[in-house]
Amino acid sequence: MKRIFIKVTALVILSQSQISFADPGLFFNVNATGSLLNLTTTIPHHSYANAGIKFNTPGYSLTSCRTTGNGFCLFSVSDTMPASLLVNGPRGMPSATLCLEGQGPLSCQDYAISITGSNAPRFIYISDSGAADLQQCSLDSTGAITSCTNVSIAPGSFPTTNVAFNKAGTLAYVGATDNVYVCNVDISTGNFSNCTATGSGFNFAASIALNPANTFAYVSSFSSSEVIKCSVDQTTGALSNCAATGSGFFEPTGITLNSTGTFAYVGTINAFSPLVLCAINPATGDFNSCQSASDYFFRAPTWAALNPLNTTAYVVNENTSVISQCRVSPTTGFIPGCTTTGDFAFNVPYNIEINSLGTTVYIGDGFTRVVKCSVDPVSGALSGCAVTGPNFSNLEGITLYS
Repeated sequence: MKRIFIKVTALVILSQSQISFADPGLFFNVNATGSLLNLTTTIPHHSYANAGIKFNTPGYSLTSCRTTGNGFCLFSVSDTMPASLLVNGPRGMPSATLCLEGQGPLSCQDYAISITGSNAPRFIYISDSGAADLQQCSLDSTGAITSCTNVSIAPGSFPTTNVAFNKAGTLAYVGATDNVYVCNVDISTGNFSNCTATGSGFNFAASIALNPANTFAYVSSFSSSEVIKCSVDQTTGALSNCAATGSGFFEPTGITLNSTGTFAYVGTINAFSPLVLCAINPATGDFNSCQSASDYFFRAPTWAALNPLNTTAYVVNENTSVISQCRVSPTTGFIPGCTTTGDFAFNVPYNIEINSLGTTVYIGDGFTRVVKCSVDPVSGALSGCAVTGPNFSNLEGITLYS
């Protein structure tokens, strides 16, 4: 999964004719999760209907904003209404100009942006409990799996979850029955090393998710029908203070957080239990107000994936072997309506992963194979679905890594 991290490193220019503040400082708060760039203004009680952004460094572009003739993309933003834009570009430290009004030059500032991930994932990790190993598979330029090698976790362990990577891509978390391991990751090769058990209270870990700030980890404890929340040590990555959070889970499987870490979706392998939606307390990380995520009747909704803008959810229905494409409410996270998508005869799908640009979806199907689908940029529908890579023995989790 691509990791883009943005930090304002220097304020390079301020127009002499910009609007006046006693101490203007920075006009924008800039941060990103994955390929999603989140922007708010620092000026209270005022909305900007036509704020603008332009990358000054070649090789970078933006989607989901209104492009102008001189290279700016326009968007609406305020201090309370964030703008979310998708960034396409390689690793590097590009410069971008952001303007409060239009295309500049008024009210403009230059921001240095640190991009530490690329859009195209390089690897996909397959947790194969049947073969008692974690497979690291290479991806070609089309996103197809080309070759796979075994990744060592711990002697005698077999993976039962997806892999959760920290935002720097230097740490990986993977569950193995009643343990969770944290491993160092070589960002050049994707290899794991120094895997050690961490945290406690897991009763058959089925999935792992980290919040965007990497301060909390969430583990679905399948056998105890709980979600376990753990604090994350910001230096070592170790998990501690692990305890159950939220309610209403029955045999929980996949955990998916939206890109801002405000909502969580928890799947289940039970055909008559709902996909559960929980609000997340930003201060404590606790799951609150857990309820059914939709009025649509999913059948064994084991896993969900959200597009980068959090506007579309793809939900696996293991019991009926279909993938649901659903609208997502931006304010509540609720899923009000769904249709079946994908031109493929799925056979007991279990998990799903979407790339950071929302253009390609990977589905673990029948516990033995991976199906790759393209996402229509307008409708969001899945098409061109086909098996990619080798067969597996018992596929438990799939995770992309850039």
